[in-house]
Amino acid sequence: MLDAEPVGWGSSYDAVRIAGYDRLPAVVHSTAPQCKIVAQISVDYPGVCPSDVPSPFAGQRPVPLSTAQVRTIVACAVEAIAGVRDEGFDGVQFHAAHGGLLSRFLSPYTNRRGDEYGGSAENRCGSCARWLPGRGNGWAISQS
Repeated sequence: MLDAEPVGWGSSYDAVRIAGYDRLPAVVHSTAPQCKIVAQISVDYPGVCPSDVPSPFAGQRPVPLSTAQVRTIVACAVEAIAGVRDEGFDGVQFHAAHGGLLSRFLSPYTNRRGDEYGGSAENRCGSCARWLPGRGNGWAISQS
């Protein structure tokens, strides 16, 4: 269990979004109406991981997330999806590479959980699909 929650932990989308970011879709759409604009969301909390597996790069052992903490992060991601949709973005892309939290959930090396967020490849991949409850919040979901 975490001694202290990471910065931004459980924060609402309004608390962590970039000021003025909401104006970007309108500017792009008014300048080039045919242009689509997609927001990239990175779900990362330094020092935490799906399982108690040290990073070969960081040199320190991360703190494994509880199931309740994962669900809190999922709820924040769902709120962020709704937030960028409401601000006029045409889509959202989750950053699930380069050692970020989502990539650590996908990896059999760093995700050795025994719950619904780990174990089999189906569960590990399904754990990322859970970041999209509401099935895209009104957007079609592409797996490209």
